[in-house]
Amino acid sequence: MSVTIAKHAGFCFGVKRATDFVELLTVKEGAATRIYTIGSLIHNRIYNEELKKAGVSAIEIDQAEAVARAAEDEAKKCVFVIRTHGIPKEDEAVLRGLADRYAHVTVEDMTCPFVKRIHNIAETETDEASRFILLGTPTHPEVLGIMSHAKGEKAAFPTAKEVEDYLFFRQKDQKKLILAAQTTQNLQEWKKTENFTKKLYTKSIFFDTICNVTESRQKE
Repeated sequence: MSVTIAKHAGFCFGVKRATDFVELLTVKEGAATRIYTIGSLIHNRIYNEELKKAGVSAIEIDQAEAVARAAEDEAKKCVFVIRTHGIPKEDEAVLRGLADRYAHVTVEDMTCPFVKRIHNIAETETDEASRFILLGTPTHPEVLGIMSHAKGEKAAFPTAKEVEDYLFFRQKDQKKLILAAQTTQNLQEWKKTENFTKKLYTKSIFFDTICNVTESRQKE
């Protein structure tokens, strides 16, 4: 039996950037620093278990305050690492607030730059009169983070058909429509979304935000 490894297999740029950073941090800081990721750093159970063995703890945002306070009491450095998928805007504000209040606390943002780009799109392109639609899984951490930056009417759907159904009954108002996709979304679903939306809406702006590594892997 022969095994062929795909050319684009392995960690993508955004994931490698985050894992390299945290691994280096564990080597440089060692036991002198408490290192926490908000949620799992990446979607890889085996790798995350290795991080745990190296002293990196995955916590939820509601635990951050107690962690920061304990680090301050012990005069021990504490680093909060924002995962590659990003976190909701309000959660990041909590972490930044802790860093301002506690001298021993710092925040390192390892959100993938491709995801950060969608945050910026949602933040700058939407307003109270717009409609922001994201093709993506509504409960996915990346999507939750993106949607927190959008203003006005907003919704996320996992399939082109669900986007179409949602927009079909809202086409009369012709709001400014902004569409983007989760970075790991299926390319064909995105193309379907573009095709029917152009027929329904004259005021539509499309942002092709599927990661190029994702595109390459799907094609391969």
